[in-house]
Amino acid sequence: MSAQRETSHSVTYITLNDKSGFVEKLKTQVKKKSMVVTIDKLSHGLAATNIKKVGGLIGWPEKKLLQVLEIPVSTYQRKVNAKSKLPRDESERLYRVVEVFNAAAELFEGDKTLVNSWMGKSSPALGDNTPLQMLKSEYGAREVLNLINALEHGIYT
Repeated sequence: MSAQRETSHSVTYITLNDKSGFVEKLKTQVKKKSMVVTIDKLSHGLAATNIKKVGGLIGWPEKKLLQVLEIPVSTYQRKVNAKSKLPRDESERLYRVVEVFNAAAELFEGDKTLVNSWMGKSSPALGDNTPLQMLKSEYGAREVLNLINALEHGIYT
C-alpha cells in the first residue's frame, strides 16, 4: 500500500493505494480547494460506507475500525442500511484515522504489515500507549503525527 498526499491551498488530501491497483480516494468526499469547504464537507458528513472501504484498505476489520471510531456496530449497520452519512464528529474521526495511517504508511514505505504492527506497539513517546489507542482523540492523533514526523527526521524518542 502506498500513500500519496496532494496539497492545494494548504489543504492535504489523502489517497490510499493498495497493491491491487484499487484506489480509494477519501478526498472525493472532501475534494474542494479550500479549508473552509473541507470543513464544510466533513461537517455535513462522509458516507457511512467509507468505514468499510477505509477498513479494507488499511487492513482492519470493520469491528476494529468501529472501536477506534467509537461507533457502535448497530449504529453503523443502521447508517449503512439507510445509506446515510456520518455525523461531523464521526466523519472527523474517520478522516483522522486515514490521516495518521497515511503518515505511518509513508514512514514505513507503504508496508501495511509494518504499519499495523507499529500501530499496535506501545511507545514511551506516547506515554506507553499504542498509536492505535491514541487515535481516539484529536490530541492523541496529533501526538502520533508528531512522533511520525520525529521518526522521519531521525529523532528517536
